[in-house]
Amino acid sequence: MEFSPRAAELTTLLESRISNFYTNFQVDEIGRVVLVGDGIARVYGLNEIQAGEMVEFASGVKGIALNLENENVGIVVFGSDTAIKEGDLVKRTGSIVDVPAGKAMLGRVVDALGVPIDGRGALSDHERRRVEVKAPGIIERKSVHEPMQNGLKAVDSLVPIGRGAMTSFLAETTGILQNDLKRVIAYSTCSQLGYMIFVCGIFNYSFSVFHLMNHAFFKALLFLSAGSVIHAMSDEQDMRKMGGLASSFPFTYAMMLMGNLSLIGFPFPTGFYSKDVILELAYTKYTISGNFAFWLGCVSVLFTSYYSFRSLFLTFLGPTNSFGRDILRCHDAPIPMAIPLILLALGSLFVGYLAKV
Repeated sequence: MEFSPRAAELTTLLESRISNFYTNFQVDEIGRVVLVGDGIARVYGLNEIQAGEMVEFASGVKGIALNLENENVGIVVFGSDTAIKEGDLVKRTGSIVDVPAGKAMLGRVVDALGVPIDGRGALSDHERRRVEVKAPGIIERKSVHEPMQNGLKAVDSLVPIGRGAMTSFLAETTGILQNDLKRVIAYSTCSQLGYMIFVCGIFNYSFSVFHLMNHAFFKALLFLSAGSVIHAMSDEQDMRKMGGLASSFPFTYAMMLMGNLSLIGFPFPTGFYSKDVILELAYTKYTISGNFAFWLGCVSVLFTSYYSFRSLFLTFLGPTNSFGRDILRCHDAPIPMAIPLILLALGSLFVGYLAKV
Protein backbone atom coordinates (compact mmCIF):
# COMPACT_ATOMS: atom_id res chain seq x y z
CA MET A 1 0.00 0.00 0.00
CA GLU A 2 1.52 3.33 -1.08
CA PHE A 3 1.65 6.05 1.59
CA SER A 4 1.09 9.65 0.53
CA PRO A 5 1.87 12.21 3.29
CA ARG A 6 -0.43 15.16 3.60
CA ALA A 7 0.76 18.66 2.79
CA ALA A 8 0.79 19.80 6.42
CA GLU A 9 2.93 16.87 7.52
CA LEU A 10 5.33 17.32 4.60
CA THR A 11 5.77 21.02 5.32
CA THR A 12 6.46 20.34 8.98
CA LEU A 13 9.04 17.69 8.10
CA LEU A 14 10.90 19.97 5.66
CA GLU A 15 11.03 22.84 8.13
CA SER A 16 12.39 20.54 10.81
CA ARG A 17 15.12 19.18 8.50
CA ILE A 18 16.18 22.61 7.30
CA SER A 19 16.37 24.07 10.80
CA ASN A 20 18.50 21.14 11.99
CA PHE A 21 20.83 21.27 8.99
CA TYR A 22 21.52 25.00 9.07
CA THR A 23 22.01 25.88 12.73
CA ASN A 24 22.36 29.61 12.04
CA PHE A 25 19.33 29.76 9.79
CA GLN A 26 16.00 30.94 11.24
CA VAL A 27 12.83 29.56 9.79
CA ASP A 28 9.86 31.96 9.91
CA GLU A 29 6.62 30.14 10.44
CA ILE A 30 4.25 30.79 7.60
CA GLY A 31 1.05 28.85 7.18
CA ARG A 32 -1.53 28.52 4.48
CA VAL A 33 -5.30 28.75 4.60
CA VAL A 34 -7.00 25.40 3.98
CA LEU A 35 -10.56 26.45 4.76
CA VAL A 36 -12.31 29.73 5.42
CA GLY A 37 -15.90 30.68 6.15
CA ASP A 38 -18.16 32.37 8.71
CA GLY A 39 -15.27 34.41 10.07
CA ILE A 40 -13.16 31.33 10.86
CA ALA A 41 -10.04 30.26 8.94
CA ARG A 42 -8.36 26.88 9.28
CA VAL A 43 -4.59 27.22 8.76
CA TYR A 44 -1.84 24.60 8.62
CA GLY A 45 1.88 25.11 9.09
CA LEU A 46 1.80 27.27 12.24
CA ASN A 47 3.12 24.64 14.62
CA GLU A 48 4.71 26.97 17.18
CA ILE A 49 1.91 29.49 17.38
CA GLN A 50 0.60 30.40 20.83
CA ALA A 51 -2.98 30.57 21.94
CA GLY A 52 -4.21 34.13 21.59
CA GLU A 53 -1.39 35.13 19.24
CA MET A 54 -2.14 37.59 16.45
CA VAL A 55 -1.66 36.53 12.83
CA GLU A 56 -1.78 38.46 9.57
CA PHE A 57 -3.22 37.20 6.32
CA ALA A 58 -1.81 38.04 2.89
CA SER A 59 -4.68 40.48 2.33
CA GLY A 60 -3.67 42.47 5.43
CA VAL A 61 -6.57 41.23 7.54
CA LYS A 62 -5.63 40.17 11.04
CA GLY A 63 -6.89 37.40 13.24
CA ILE A 64 -6.31 35.61 16.51
CA ALA A 65 -5.38 31.97 17.06
CA LEU A 66 -7.82 30.32 19.43
CA ASN A 67 -8.21 26.65 18.54
CA LEU A 68 -4.82 24.88 18.46
CA GLU A 69 -4.88 21.38 17.00
CA ASN A 70 -2.20 18.98 15.81
CA GLU A 71 -2.97 19.36 12.13
CA ASN A 72 -4.20 22.92 11.85
CA VAL A 73 -5.05 26.04 13.77
CA GLY A 74 -8.41 27.77 14.07
CA ILE A 75 -8.10 31.50 13.43
CA VAL A 76 -10.87 33.98 14.26
CA VAL A 77 -10.79 36.66 11.58
CA PHE A 78 -10.98 40.29 12.69
CA GLY A 79 -13.28 41.77 10.10
CA SER A 80 -14.60 40.38 6.84
CA ASP A 81 -13.23 37.10 5.51
CA THR A 82 -14.21 37.80 1.91
CA ALA A 83 -10.64 38.87 1.02
CA ILE A 84 -9.19 35.60 2.33
CA LYS A 85 -8.89 32.68 -0.06
CA GLU A 86 -7.83 29.08 0.33
CA GLY A 87 -4.08 28.81 -0.12
CA ASP A 88 -3.36 32.36 1.08
CA LEU A 89 -0.26 32.82 3.20
CA VAL A 90 -0.63 33.49 6.91
CA LYS A 91 2.23 34.75 9.06
CA ARG A 92 2.69 35.00 12.78
CA THR A 93 3.15 38.38 14.42
CA GLY A 94 4.72 37.01 17.59
CA SER A 95 2.48 39.11 19.81
CA ILE A 96 -0.42 38.06 21.97
CA VAL A 97 -3.46 40.28 21.48
CA ASP A 98 -2.31 43.76 22.44
CA VAL A 99 -3.30 47.31 21.67
CA PRO A 100 -1.39 50.59 21.55
CA ALA A 101 -1.43 52.74 24.66
CA GLY A 102 0.02 56.02 25.84
CA LYS A 103 -0.25 59.71 25.03
CA ALA A 104 -0.02 59.00 21.30
CA MET A 105 -3.59 57.71 21.49
CA LEU A 106 -4.98 61.03 22.68
CA GLY A 107 -7.24 62.62 20.09
CA ARG A 108 -6.90 59.72 17.65
CA VAL A 109 -9.69 57.56 16.21
CA VAL A 110 -8.75 53.88 16.11
CA ASP A 111 -10.49 50.59 15.51
CA ALA A 112 -10.80 47.73 18.00
CA LEU A 113 -7.16 46.73 17.41
CA GLY A 114 -5.81 50.24 17.83
CA VAL A 115 -5.19 50.84 14.12
CA PRO A 116 -5.79 54.52 13.23
CA ILE A 117 -8.80 55.11 11.00
CA ASP A 118 -8.85 58.90 11.15
CA GLY A 119 -6.58 59.43 8.13
CA ARG A 120 -3.83 61.10 10.17
CA GLY A 121 -1.21 58.43 9.62
CA ALA A 122 0.23 55.76 11.86
CA LEU A 123 0.76 56.15 15.58
CA SER A 124 4.22 57.26 16.63
CA ASP A 125 6.10 56.86 19.90
CA HIS A 126 3.60 54.58 21.58
CA GLU A 127 3.75 51.49 23.73
CA ARG A 128 1.68 48.36 23.38
CA ARG A 129 -0.11 46.57 26.18
CA ARG A 130 -1.75 43.18 26.23
CA VAL A 131 -5.50 42.97 26.40
CA GLU A 132 -5.33 40.08 28.86
CA VAL A 133 -2.75 40.12 31.63
CA LYS A 134 -2.11 37.99 34.66
CA ALA A 135 -4.23 39.04 37.60
CA PRO A 136 -2.44 40.30 40.73
CA GLY A 137 -1.97 38.00 43.66
CA ILE A 138 -4.65 37.41 46.26
CA ILE A 139 -4.81 40.25 48.77
CA GLU A 140 -5.95 39.44 52.28
CA ARG A 141 -8.80 41.59 53.47
CA LYS A 142 -11.44 41.58 56.14
CA SER A 143 -14.58 39.71 55.20
CA VAL A 144 -17.55 41.86 54.24
CA HIS A 145 -20.39 41.68 56.77
CA GLU A 146 -22.17 44.92 55.91
CA PRO A 147 -23.57 45.91 52.50
CA MET A 148 -22.17 49.09 51.02
CA GLN A 149 -24.47 52.04 51.54
CA ASN A 150 -24.12 53.42 48.05
CA GLY A 151 -24.77 52.36 44.49
CA LEU A 152 -26.30 49.04 43.52
CA LYS A 153 -25.31 47.36 46.78
CA ALA A 154 -27.56 49.74 48.71
CA VAL A 155 -30.43 49.05 46.32
CA ASP A 156 -29.95 45.29 46.68
CA SER A 157 -29.92 45.65 50.45
CA LEU A 158 -32.92 47.95 50.64
CA VAL A 159 -35.19 45.86 48.42
CA PRO A 160 -36.09 43.22 51.06
CA ILE A 161 -35.82 45.66 53.97
CA GLY A 162 -37.88 48.34 52.26
CA ARG A 163 -40.49 45.95 50.96
CA GLY A 164 -40.81 44.21 54.30
CA ALA A 165 -41.07 47.39 56.36
CA MET A 166 -43.47 49.05 53.93
CA THR A 167 -45.60 45.90 53.70
CA SER A 168 -45.87 45.83 57.48
CA PHE A 169 -46.69 49.54 57.70
CA LEU A 170 -49.27 49.62 54.89
CA ALA A 171 -51.00 46.48 56.14
CA GLU A 172 -51.31 48.03 59.60
CA THR A 173 -52.73 51.29 58.26
CA THR A 174 -55.28 49.30 56.27
CA GLY A 175 -56.16 47.12 59.25
CA ILE A 176 -57.14 50.06 61.47
CA LEU A 177 -59.91 50.97 59.00
CA GLN A 178 -61.48 47.53 58.75
CA ASN A 179 -64.77 46.56 60.42
CA ASP A 180 -64.81 42.93 59.33
CA LEU A 181 -63.46 40.77 62.16
CA LYS A 182 -61.66 38.33 59.86
CA ARG A 183 -60.23 41.09 57.67
CA VAL A 184 -58.62 42.77 60.66
CA ILE A 185 -56.82 39.53 61.48
CA ALA A 186 -55.97 38.96 57.81
CA TYR A 187 -54.30 42.36 57.46
CA SER A 188 -52.35 41.73 60.63
CA THR A 189 -51.07 38.57 58.93
CA CYS A 190 -49.75 40.66 56.03
CA SER A 191 -48.08 42.92 58.56
CA GLN A 192 -46.29 40.04 60.26
CA LEU A 193 -45.11 38.78 56.87
CA GLY A 194 -43.52 42.20 56.44
CA TYR A 195 -41.54 41.66 59.64
CA MET A 196 -40.31 38.31 58.33
CA ILE A 197 -39.16 39.86 55.06
CA PHE A 198 -37.31 42.84 56.46
CA VAL A 199 -35.43 40.71 58.98
CA CYS A 200 -34.28 38.66 55.98
CA GLY A 201 -33.08 41.95 54.49
CA ILE A 202 -30.71 42.41 57.42
CA PHE A 203 -29.43 38.86 56.92
CA ASN A 204 -30.94 37.23 60.02
CA TYR A 205 -32.87 34.46 58.33
CA SER A 206 -33.16 32.27 61.43
CA PHE A 207 -35.18 34.95 63.24
CA SER A 208 -37.49 35.19 60.25
CA VAL A 209 -38.25 31.48 60.65
CA PHE A 210 -38.54 31.97 64.42
CA HIS A 211 -41.19 34.66 63.96
CA LEU A 212 -42.95 32.53 61.35
CA MET A 213 -43.22 29.68 63.85
CA ASN A 214 -44.42 31.94 66.67
CA HIS A 215 -46.84 33.72 64.36
CA ALA A 216 -48.40 30.40 63.37
CA PHE A 217 -49.62 29.79 66.93
CA PHE A 218 -51.17 33.13 67.86
CA LYS A 219 -52.57 33.84 64.39
CA ALA A 220 -54.22 30.42 64.19
CA LEU A 221 -55.65 31.09 67.65
CA LEU A 222 -57.10 34.43 66.52
CA PHE A 223 -58.62 33.06 63.31
CA LEU A 224 -60.18 30.07 65.07
CA SER A 225 -61.57 32.29 67.85
CA ALA A 226 -62.99 34.69 65.27
CA GLY A 227 -64.57 31.75 63.48
CA SER A 228 -66.19 30.65 66.73
CA VAL A 229 -67.73 34.11 67.21
CA ILE A 230 -68.88 34.41 63.59
CA HIS A 231 -70.46 30.96 63.65
CA ALA A 232 -72.34 31.72 66.87
CA MET A 233 -73.51 35.08 65.48
CA SER A 234 -75.18 33.46 62.46
CA ASP A 235 -72.24 34.26 60.14
CA GLU A 236 -72.17 37.95 61.03
CA GLN A 237 -68.63 39.35 60.57
CA ASP A 238 -69.18 43.10 61.04
CA MET A 239 -67.83 44.06 64.47
CA ARG A 240 -70.13 47.11 64.56
CA LYS A 241 -73.08 44.71 64.78
CA MET A 242 -71.66 42.84 67.74
CA GLY A 243 -70.60 44.13 71.16
CA GLY A 244 -71.12 42.96 74.71
CA LEU A 245 -70.30 39.34 73.88
CA ALA A 246 -67.82 38.81 76.71
CA SER A 247 -70.59 37.53 78.99
CA SER A 248 -71.80 35.08 76.33
CA PHE A 249 -68.32 34.07 75.12
CA PRO A 250 -66.06 34.16 78.19
CA PHE A 251 -63.84 31.33 76.95
CA THR A 252 -63.52 32.68 73.40
CA TYR A 253 -62.91 36.17 74.78
CA ALA A 254 -60.04 34.84 76.90
CA MET A 255 -58.57 33.05 73.87
CA MET A 256 -58.73 36.16 71.69
CA LEU A 257 -57.23 38.26 74.46
CA MET A 258 -54.23 35.93 74.72
CA GLY A 259 -53.84 35.85 70.94
CA ASN A 260 -53.92 39.64 70.67
CA LEU A 261 -51.45 40.09 73.52
CA SER A 262 -49.05 37.78 71.70
CA LEU A 263 -49.71 39.57 68.39
CA ILE A 264 -48.84 43.04 69.68
CA GLY A 265 -45.64 41.80 71.34
CA PHE A 266 -46.79 42.27 74.93
CA PRO A 267 -44.27 40.86 77.43
CA PHE A 268 -43.94 37.88 77.74
CA PRO A 269 -46.13 35.80 75.41
CA THR A 270 -44.74 34.07 72.31
CA GLY A 271 -44.96 37.01 69.90
CA PHE A 272 -42.85 39.20 72.17
CA TYR A 273 -39.71 37.07 71.84
CA SER A 274 -39.56 37.18 68.06
CA LYS A 275 -40.98 40.65 67.35
CA ASP A 276 -38.82 42.33 69.99
CA VAL A 277 -35.61 40.72 68.75
CA ILE A 278 -36.44 41.64 65.12
CA LEU A 279 -36.76 45.32 66.03
CA GLU A 280 -33.62 45.10 68.14
CA LEU A 281 -31.64 43.58 65.28
CA ALA A 282 -32.83 46.30 62.90
CA TYR A 283 -31.87 49.06 65.34
CA THR A 284 -28.42 47.65 66.13
CA LYS A 285 -27.47 47.49 62.44
CA TYR A 286 -26.69 51.23 62.73
CA THR A 287 -27.40 51.70 59.03
CA ILE A 288 -29.89 53.79 57.09
CA SER A 289 -31.82 50.72 56.02
CA GLY A 290 -31.79 49.30 59.55
CA ASN A 291 -33.12 52.52 61.09
CA PHE A 292 -35.74 52.75 58.35
CA ALA A 293 -37.00 49.26 59.18
CA PHE A 294 -36.83 49.85 62.94
CA TRP A 295 -38.93 53.02 62.99
CA LEU A 296 -41.53 51.72 60.56
CA GLY A 297 -41.68 48.53 62.60
CA CYS A 298 -42.28 50.52 65.80
CA VAL A 299 -45.08 52.52 64.20
CA SER A 300 -46.57 49.27 62.93
CA VAL A 301 -46.58 47.89 66.48
CA LEU A 302 -48.60 50.90 67.65
CA PHE A 303 -51.12 50.38 64.86
CA THR A 304 -51.29 46.67 65.69
CA SER A 305 -52.09 47.47 69.30
CA TYR A 306 -54.77 49.93 68.23
CA TYR A 307 -56.77 47.67 65.92
CA SER A 308 -56.27 44.59 68.11
CA PHE A 309 -57.86 46.22 71.15
CA ARG A 310 -60.40 47.96 68.92
CA SER A 311 -61.56 44.55 67.68
CA LEU A 312 -61.77 43.27 71.27
CA PHE A 313 -63.76 46.30 72.38
CA LEU A 314 -66.21 46.28 69.46
CA THR A 315 -66.76 42.53 69.69
CA PHE A 316 -66.74 41.76 73.40
CA LEU A 317 -66.65 44.86 75.61
CA GLY A 318 -68.60 47.61 73.88
CA PRO A 319 -72.34 48.16 73.95
CA THR A 320 -74.49 45.50 72.33
CA ASN A 321 -75.45 46.38 68.77
CA SER A 322 -77.00 43.08 67.71
CA PHE A 323 -80.56 41.83 67.90
CA GLY A 324 -81.69 40.28 71.15
CA ARG A 325 -82.61 37.04 69.42
CA ASP A 326 -79.03 36.69 68.15
CA ILE A 327 -77.64 37.21 71.64
CA LEU A 328 -80.00 34.61 73.07
CA ARG A 329 -78.87 32.04 70.52
CA CYS A 330 -75.18 32.70 71.16
CA HIS A 331 -73.06 29.96 72.65
CA ASP A 332 -69.39 29.64 73.46
CA ALA A 333 -67.03 27.32 71.61
CA PRO A 334 -68.04 23.66 71.89
CA ILE A 335 -65.60 21.06 73.23
CA PRO A 336 -64.30 19.93 69.79
CA MET A 337 -63.41 23.56 69.04
CA ALA A 338 -62.25 24.42 72.55
CA ILE A 339 -59.53 21.75 72.60
CA PRO A 340 -57.53 23.15 69.64
CA LEU A 341 -58.09 26.67 71.01
CA ILE A 342 -56.50 25.65 74.31
CA LEU A 343 -53.54 24.02 72.56
CA LEU A 344 -52.99 27.08 70.40
CA ALA A 345 -53.30 29.34 73.44
CA LEU A 346 -50.57 27.38 75.22
CA GLY A 347 -48.37 27.75 72.15
CA SER A 348 -49.14 31.48 71.98
CA LEU A 349 -48.00 31.88 75.57
CA PHE A 350 -44.98 29.59 75.95
CA VAL A 351 -43.48 28.52 72.60
CA GLY A 352 -41.56 31.78 72.16
CA TYR A 353 -39.87 31.40 75.54
CA LEU A 354 -39.10 27.72 75.05
CA ALA A 355 -37.65 28.24 71.54
CA LYS A 356 -35.79 31.51 72.10
CA VAL A 357 -32.48 29.75 72.82
